[in-house]
Parts: sequence; structure tokens; C-alpha cells
Amino acid sequence: MRLITSGLSLPQPLPKLPKGSVAAVTMVRNEQDIISNTVGHLLSQGVDYVLVADNNSTDQTPEILKDLARDPRVDIAFDAVDAYYQSEKMTNLARIVRNLGATWIIPFDADEYWFSEHGALADFLRASDGKRFPAAVHNAFPSSTDSEKLWVDLGHEIQPKTAFKKFPFAFPTMGNHYVIRPGKFQGGLHIVHHPWRSKAQLRRKAQTGSLALRLANADAGIGGQWTGIQYENEAVVDGIWESILNHKPDPVLGLKANGPFRLMDPREMTTWDLSEI
Repeated sequence: MRLITSGLSLPQPLPKLPKGSVAAVTMVRNEQDIISNTVGHLLSQGVDYVLVADNNSTDQTPEILKDLARDPRVDIAFDAVDAYYQSEKMTNLARIVRNLGATWIIPFDADEYWFSEHGALADFLRASDGKRFPAAVHNAFPSSTDSEKLWVDLGHEIQPKTAFKKFPFAFPTMGNHYVIRPGKFQGGLHIVHHPWRSKAQLRRKAQTGSLALRLANADAGIGGQWTGIQYENEAVVDGIWESILNHKPDPVLGLKANGPFRLMDPREMTTWDLSEI
């Protein structure tokens, strides 16, 4: 953990968050095409504070984050550690916002839109007596006919992502799937997960993700969605992208596509109430 904390440069001064605050934390690398959308979505859902750690991005992500930080609810940190110590890094970010006063913490990825089934996300958390909030993950696929909308799988992945109420020794597991802390689970959260957005982005993600895993000496079972295509030729990647466009399962990515699917724009959604769509 010493490597993680020493490699993180935090903005100064950091705010003091009032009691009952909802904070979201993430680490990003080369997410220029989506990070503005997902951070803006969290703010529109009533989240009080977002702390983003940029991990040596080489695209326009740092400039976009600088613009986002014009909003006093957003702060940007800089993470110099290339290796993929994801659980440790997210645990450190969660500890930081807890020390600032946050009561509820949402560890999110740059490609995730979070929703509750009843009202705004932050209001749902504040009204709950739960301690851990597993969110059903719905994969989203680009539409070949409507660039503004996604084909969202109304079925969901087996593993959730998890938000939680503050606790001194809480830590998110790898992938933010679970949070280790005592207390009651409460459902009612959903995520629209949009990981694959173009064929070029698919290739870049595989290269940078695989490198970060190697630097961390990660177990072979982690990050298969990156390592599985790192060295594949263009014909194979073309086939994977075709599977994505047709929202079909792909064995190389480990892509889940259960269905049914609905065409929607998560940026326009305020709650996971499918009757409104």
C-alpha cells in the first residue's frame, strides 16, 4: 500500500464533505470518449463529490478531466503507478473520501452509468439502511444504426459491482465486484456497462490493460478480456467487433449477452425504471 499512496498526487486543498455525503471514486487511463459522460451522469444523480485518479493517460483524458474539475464537486488526482493494483488503488481512494467525510462511497469505472430503481442514485443511498449495495451489471453494445443509443442487455452479469456505506476497514475487491465490510446487503441498483465503444478503442484497451497486469504480476485469470486479444491479428479483432455490434457472446472477450435487449441512451435516463423508456 505504501507504493500506492506514494504514487498518488492529490489536489490541494481537498474539501470537507458534510455528513450524509455520497462520493464516487475511480481510476482512469485513456477514457477520453466516455469519462465526461459518466462523471456528468453521477453528478446528475445527486452524487456530492467525485474523485478521479488519472493513471498516466496519453490521450485527451487529462485535458477533459481538467475541464470537469472546474465543477467544485470534482477533483482530479494523478496516479503514477502503472501496474494494475486495482483493488489497492480503489481502497486508497475510498479511504481518502471517507476521511473527507463521505458517508456512502461508489467505486465506479469510467465506462459505467449507475442507477437506482427508485429515484436518484444519491437519494436512494441516503434513504437506505443498507451497508453494501450490489448493483446488477447490464452490458451495453453500440448500435450500428443510432450512434446516440446503445443496445442494453436487460439480463445481467453474474458478478455485481458494489457501493457501500463507510467503514474504517472496508475495501473493494478486484474489479469493484464486492466490498469487504460487515453489514446488510441491499439491492435496487443497476449499471449500464459500456466497455467496448470502437474497434480502435478495443485494441488500445487490450494493449494498456495487458501491460498493467504484467507489471502487477497479476494472476492469469484476471483481465482475460484484455489479454485474450492483445496479440490477435486484425481478422480476429474484426470478428470480435462484429460480435459486439450484433450483441452476441464472444468467447475471447468472455462477453456475456443474455438478452432481451433494449435500445436506450443511458445519458437520458434518471432511474432504472424501464417503463419510462
